[in-house]
Amino acid sequence: MSKNFNGYLLALFAIFFWSFNVIYSKFLSNTFTPFEISFIRWLIPSVTFLPFVYKTIWANRHIYRKFALYILIISLTGLGFQNTFVYFAGHTSNAIDMALIGTIGPIILLIFSALFLHKKIHIHQVLGILCAVGGVTLVILNGNLTNINNITLTIGDLWMLCAAFSFAIYSIARKKLPQDLPAIPTFTLNICISTIIFLPLAAYDFKTEPHTIITKTDVLILIILAIFNSGVAYLSWNKALTLIGTVKSGTLYYLMPILSTIEAHFFLKEEIYTNQIYGALFVLLGIFISNINLSSQKNPPQHQPNK
Repeated sequence: MSKNFNGYLLALFAIFFWSFNVIYSKFLSNTFTPFEISFIRWLIPSVTFLPFVYKTIWANRHIYRKFALYILIISLTGLGFQNTFVYFAGHTSNAIDMALIGTIGPIILLIFSALFLHKKIHIHQVLGILCAVGGVTLVILNGNLTNINNITLTIGDLWMLCAAFSFAIYSIARKKLPQDLPAIPTFTLNICISTIIFLPLAAYDFKTEPHTIITKTDVLILIILAIFNSGVAYLSWNKALTLIGTVKSGTLYYLMPILSTIEAHFFLKEEIYTNQIYGALFVLLGIFISNINLSSQKNPPQHQPNK
């Protein structure tokens, strides 16, 4: 019970900080390119953690070499291009399209968990996901199904689809690593690889793209992104995957558009409508349906760490 509670709490903690990404991207879109944002947000935690854990990384180099493929996949997907795809999507895709396509992320994660982790999918999990999808759809369509006719596809929609696949792949690859690997050194190795990957991409944009004056607000947002969204949130999510698994964590991911809506109300002064409240209730109901039976089962295999 304690492991489940801690797992849910850590997953919610990560999702809370990630839900601010859309707001941050709006503030930074006129100052930095997506590659520049990604490079800076990983550079800061890399230089912060590396001096303290490089000895541990070196001591575990043989294990890291054995799982090099999964470490590279983790660095490229959830830690690398997932948020970059979202930043690109924001340039050409409207909010309705982005939110609608983003909701398929947990569904992809559920399917991948069955295919690659051999996780059994229960009927209540399917029903819970359908309920959560219905709630998010209610929010993004303003309670009117006829608004589907107003949705037009852009290249940004494809970027958002890539982001959904990227995070699902990241979550699966993360589960393939041995659970006894030290968390912070392993995470540091991943973000150092991500930083190296984005260095030439950010350097090219810095050289070729026009830039405006960097403000104190821009610097503050980048620091928050680096410490909380890129550092603390990912460590929390990784631990949650270990404690409660990919399926339960993925279902909680549906809270993100709901949290983003609330944050937009307070920080961007956007109005919250009745359909958004009803949609949020459907999402919460879906999460409850997906998790209540699993958490109450008593057979031993369900309480063993996910393999």
